[in-house]
Amino acid sequence: MYIVSFSQCHYVIDMQDSYGDGWNGASITVSVNGSAVATWELTSGSAGTDSLETLNGDVVDFSFTSGNYDSEITFQITDPSGAQIYNGGAPSAGSPFLTQTSNATCVPATVNVTFQVDMGLVTAVRLLHQKLMEVGIAGQLEHL
Repeated sequence: MYIVSFSQCHYVIDMQDSYGDGWNGASITVSVNGSAVATWELTSGSAGTDSLETLNGDVVDFSFTSGNYDSEITFQITDPSGAQIYNGGAPSAGSPFLTQTSNATCVPATVNVTFQVDMGLVTAVRLLHQKLMEVGIAGQLEHL
């Protein structure tokens, strides 16, 4: 097993294959808030590690896709707090075998946006509309 240090935002998977030839087509699809965002797989060798960053409150689903020789597969998944939430062999394929609401300490970045409005232009447009109303053609222009 590898020991990988990530910030408290990441789910980490430690993957093993007892024969040493990778997972032979098997993989884990990770979905966040209903959208698939990562595929974890061990393409070759006997061990590997991967991770995925999440934000606090994200709903994270893990689904297994079967390959050849699933009996050779073991893995561990650790949540952002460092707690191991899965430790075992290949689960049943198909629907999520594990769902968790992320306890990551990471939160979305706050973005401040400033708009500048030229009030001279706003007033000019308002005055133009008022003049068009006076001559009776503003309503006709709105229908164009």
